[in-house]
Amino acid sequence: MSPPGVQARTHWELGGWQSAQGPLYTIYETLIHLDRYDESYVPYLAESWEIGAGAQEWTFKLKEGIPFYKNKQPTQYSVTVEDVIHSYRVNNFPPYQQGIPGIAAQSGIEDRHFDVKSDYEFTWKLDTPDLTWGYWSSDDRRGVISKTYWDEVGDEAYSEDPIGAGPFTFNWFGLNQGLIVERVEDHYRQTPAFHELQFFYVPEEATRTAMLYTNEADIVSIARSLLPQAVERGYQIVNSTTPSSYTFLFIGGMFSSTRSDGYNNCPPGDDIKPDENNMCPPGRYEIDEESPMRVKEVREALNLAINRDEMNEVFFDGQGVPTSHWAFPPWWPHAKAEWAPYPYDPARARELITAAGYPDGFAMEVYVPEAVTGLPEIGEMSEVIAQYFEQVGLDVTLRPINSAEQTSIPRNREYTRGVMQTRFGPPSGGQLVRHFKNNINWRQEWQMHDEIYDFVKRLESSSDWDTLRAIEIEAAEWARDNHLIIPLWWLVGQVVINPDIVASYESRHLHMGPSRHHEYTVPVYK
Repeated sequence: MSPPGVQARTHWELGGWQSAQGPLYTIYETLIHLDRYDESYVPYLAESWEIGAGAQEWTFKLKEGIPFYKNKQPTQYSVTVEDVIHSYRVNNFPPYQQGIPGIAAQSGIEDRHFDVKSDYEFTWKLDTPDLTWGYWSSDDRRGVISKTYWDEVGDEAYSEDPIGAGPFTFNWFGLNQGLIVERVEDHYRQTPAFHELQFFYVPEEATRTAMLYTNEADIVSIARSLLPQAVERGYQIVNSTTPSSYTFLFIGGMFSSTRSDGYNNCPPGDDIKPDENNMCPPGRYEIDEESPMRVKEVREALNLAINRDEMNEVFFDGQGVPTSHWAFPPWWPHAKAEWAPYPYDPARARELITAAGYPDGFAMEVYVPEAVTGLPEIGEMSEVIAQYFEQVGLDVTLRPINSAEQTSIPRNREYTRGVMQTRFGPPSGGQLVRHFKNNINWRQEWQMHDEIYDFVKRLESSSDWDTLRAIEIEAAEWARDNHLIIPLWWLVGQVVINPDIVASYESRHLHMGPSRHHEYTVPVYK
């Protein structure tokens, strides 16, 4: 697979990169699992949970006697409420993490948030209603570690020799090389069939393909354009059990240097210290208020300039599903049938650019990311998109970036006249607020729009599904009308398997690549 954007042995070291978490779910378990076929909540470490009145209290009851594992065997440590609370604090808050807005807005790390009833039952007390708190307790987020083991050995030793409650135990890790894990011989939930699982982190497309053809790897993520060749050689294509991700481009420049409501925090590692309200001093960022990206008509023109049908055929053999909205899946029951994707209309794009005051176009940047898990084609796609922009009269500069820069550039407000392609996993039901919240706080886009803040506040106070969905529709329509992003396609993850070794691999990939659910992978018995 392509190397994860950040690589580590533990979740707290990943710096918020959800897409990098996949391989670690071999080692760690979560309270709840999002079913790999229908995305419903199913029990993992928690045997049951209840949502209290007003959706501000979630009560979890844990399964008793689940061990943490090491060297393929149970340890003397077992999972309790203490471990769950400790893991939440370590995985999501300073000093180990900078804090995730969607979590921090609902619950802090103070004891008042946790009503511990026994070693196996507690109530999570949220500051505001959240019908979707189960998501933050699921395998789309971060796994549970042992507090007792942490206290005994310390965080560094834990990272060097980690233990978890997952179906595999840690064996070896090499930066930009891979991860090896070994099966738990009698796992509480599912004992894997394969004795050992090796992840190879390989950035080069040609190398991954060669590893498939030389039988060095049995499940391989390669560009979709290479899939027919693999089939001709006798290999099989396996689809993700659900849509894996959606890809789109963030539009830079919509920043604010004056907001006073907490969304203008200093980025991690900044030498300038925040004030008493955790705000960066005025003038910390050089906000380009003359950026063309701040003009609604320009953002619409960028959307109309892209020939999505042509790109879909070239990169995805026509299998990508064009999307009209960011973070709003068309399969949600409250999606509107009349929401249509942007057409390809370069003539209208040129008219809008001229009407916006740029008859001779303007200079802009297209950031070209490295290959990422689930979307190895992203670099080539960004280069093609740049050509479409040039065809409507824009002066485009390509700027290659690495995975770390994908986060640091937005946080530092550096791409005021640029666009950046990425891909996210599909949100679970009701999570449009999470995407709005994370991306006006964490990635720092869209701050110039007061409406975003209003939608966040309203969504976060919703305590019934009908209200939440109505606000989601309103927010989605507003975001589309203001052309906040450049939506492209919903994608189903695809990998190639060696049918002589692997009989079945069924996983909900998300944007983590073929890294999860290998405890269910079925071998060919000979």
